[in-house]
Order: sequence, then C-alpha cells, then structure tokens
Amino acid sequence: MVNYVKISHLKKLETGIVILILLYSISVWWHPQVDTIEIQGSKPQTLMNLGIYLFTLISFLSNSQRVLYVITKGKLLLLLVGIALLSIVWTANPETTLQFSKGLVRTSLLGVYLATRYSLKEQIRLFAWTFGIAAILSLVFALAIPSQGLQLNPGPGYGSWRGVFFHKNHLGRSMLMSSSTFLLLALCNHKYRYITSTLFSLSVILIVLSNSKNALLGFLVILILFPLWIFLRQSFNLKMFLSHMTVFIASITSIVVLSNIEPILDSMGKDLSFTGRIPLWTILLEKFADKPWLGYGYYGFWSSEAGELTKAQMIAERSWEAGHAHNGFIETALSLGFLGLFLLVFSVLKAYLQAVNLSLKTETLEGLWPLHLLTIIIVVNLSMETTLLKPDGFWVLYVMISLTLALQQDRQKLIANLTS
Repeated sequence: MVNYVKISHLKKLETGIVILILLYSISVWWHPQVDTIEIQGSKPQTLMNLGIYLFTLISFLSNSQRVLYVITKGKLLLLLVGIALLSIVWTANPETTLQFSKGLVRTSLLGVYLATRYSLKEQIRLFAWTFGIAAILSLVFALAIPSQGLQLNPGPGYGSWRGVFFHKNHLGRSMLMSSSTFLLLALCNHKYRYITSTLFSLSVILIVLSNSKNALLGFLVILILFPLWIFLRQSFNLKMFLSHMTVFIASITSIVVLSNIEPILDSMGKDLSFTGRIPLWTILLEKFADKPWLGYGYYGFWSSEAGELTKAQMIAERSWEAGHAHNGFIETALSLGFLGLFLLVFSVLKAYLQAVNLSLKTETLEGLWPLHLLTIIIVVNLSMETTLLKPDGFWVLYVMISLTLALQQDRQKLIANLTS
C-alpha cells in the first residue's frame, strides 16, 4: 500500500513537471516588458532547457528499449531532424544553426517522451491542462495587468490581447489548439462537461480578442469539418472520403482567398497583397531557386546575405522588416531545400492519413483529436508566422502525434492479425 501511494505521488509529480514543460514549450512566459530577443540565451531559459534535457534523459534511461522502439516508428522525422543537424556543414550561419539545432533535438526528444510515456487519452488530458492554464492566465493577465496582457507596442495589432504570450498571434494559435481540444472533451466527457465547455468558450473568446485573423479562420475550418468528420465515421465510403478531402482543400484554400479579398477583409486590415506576404513569398521563392536542393541551412537564411537583401527589399517596397517567411513550408524549403521540404510534406501527409484511419476505427470522439490537431498545424503553417520545424510546442505536438499514430497503426495491425 505504501509503495502504491509513493508511485501515485511520483506520477502526479511527473505530470505536473510535464505540464510546466509544455507551458514553456508553447511560449507561455511572464514578460515584464521584455522582448523575445532578451529572453533568448538568458539564464532562466538556459536552466529550463537543461532541465528538460535532464528530465527526458532520466525518463529514457528508465525505459530505453521502449524509447528505441518508438523512435524507429518515426523514420521520416529522424531523417528530417538529421538533415537539419547536418546542415551545419553548409549553413550560411553556423552559430544560428547550432543554436536552433540544439532546440530541435530537445523538443524532438520531448515529443518522443510523450509518445512513449502517455496514451492518446492521457496526452489529451495533459494538453487540456496546459491549454486550460494558459487560457486562464491569459485572461487574468489581460484584465489585471493590461500593460502585460495586451499588445501595446506601436504598429499593427495595437491593443490586441496577447495574455501570457509574447505576441497576439502566439495567443491566437495556442487558443486555436485549445478550442479544438476542449470542444472534443466537452462532447465526449459528460462528467466535466461544464468545465470543458467553459474553457472551450474562453478559448474562442481569446481567439477573437487576440485579433489573430488566421487563428479565427482556422477555427472556422474546424467548425466546418467537424460535422463532416462525424458523418464520415458513421458512413464511410470512397465517395464520402473524397467529399471530406474536397471540403478540407476548399477550406484551406478559403483561408488564402479570404485573406486576399480587399472588400471582404478591409475591416480586418488586410489588402490584396496579404498584408505584404505575397510580395515576400515571391522574393523568397526567387532566393530559394538559388539554392534549391539543400537550402541555406537550418535557420540560416535570414542571417545570410540573401536574407539581408530580402529584409532590405521588403523595407524599401513595403516598409516592413520581414524576419521569417510567414509560411512554414516556404521556411523549411529555404532552410533545407527540396530534400527537407519533401520529407516534411511526406511526413505530414502520412500522419494525416493515419489520423483519418484512426478516426474511422475508434468509437470515441477522442479518436478525432489527432485529426483536429494535424488540420490546425497545416492551416497555421500556411499563413501564420510559425514554422512546423521550429523548436517549440508545435513541433513537440507534431512529433508526439506522429509517433502515437504510428504506434496506433501497429496496434491495429496486431489486433487484425490475431483475430484473422
């Protein structure tokens, strides 16, 4: 009995530590007028990163065989991370590539740990706690300390809510994930429906208050697709599957189209150049053509000569200093060329098909969670400032979901073989 109590307390402690790490990974940070650049390389961040390395290392050593097995299920991810690390050989900026490579290894290991240690149901609960805490803290900060919880820097987005995040778009994308998670929990968990429904509503309100238009459009895509996913599970056939994919592609396309129609989105502050992104993408594709196969190295482009010229051109033509591609796939192509982009796209498509398969073969709504999250990841990487291969919470989530889906597929095959 004493040993059982000890194990129970240790598990709760482990869960608490994981939630704190996940909050850090999705960029939750109390920021007393501190810029993101000032946080980079600071002592608190260095200690936190070392702590995550130590935590995952101890966890891996205690279950090494299982960890190695899980890693073998992510060969595409392993190749992608390996190419990013190897790019230090040809990168335009070895120092930056090395810095971000260490972060990529750390977040990848964290994703492996989560896939190894927790079942899909437990993962949903972990991220529900993470997003719930982030949502509540963001509400408190914005109301109690407006100078911290609101984005008050002069320029676009002035007055928008950012909560406990660095930027309004960070709040928007996290609450997009949060709303999807709590929507499913509210529908499948009757015991805590009042709490999950409240947190779902709070997440949606925070999306609106963040003034992140792409997060709002992503939320609308989820609302459009959700009934179709439910219907697809109840009556699957090729026609229904093709209908689902058509609506999915149409929904993704609508994000780009709506963001470019000036009469419709004029009130949102958009213009026909997608707030300058289309000119930026045009320039970046030209730079990509200069190094198409291996790119400029992992996070090496923006500090290269080509990157500096791009910044100067955007300032001259649009009065806007670009620091990233505003598109995760273009950013990956710049970093790792055709090779990296191919691996990333193939990995995403494979995971998405596995998520569709899982949603069809599970009776609970929780089986839709990976499909929800992968859809959001694709949507966000099409037009927001994040990059899928960036060492942050999005990459942790993607590694975890990809590996979990691969493990679920293996389990389904084993069951099928035993019953045949």
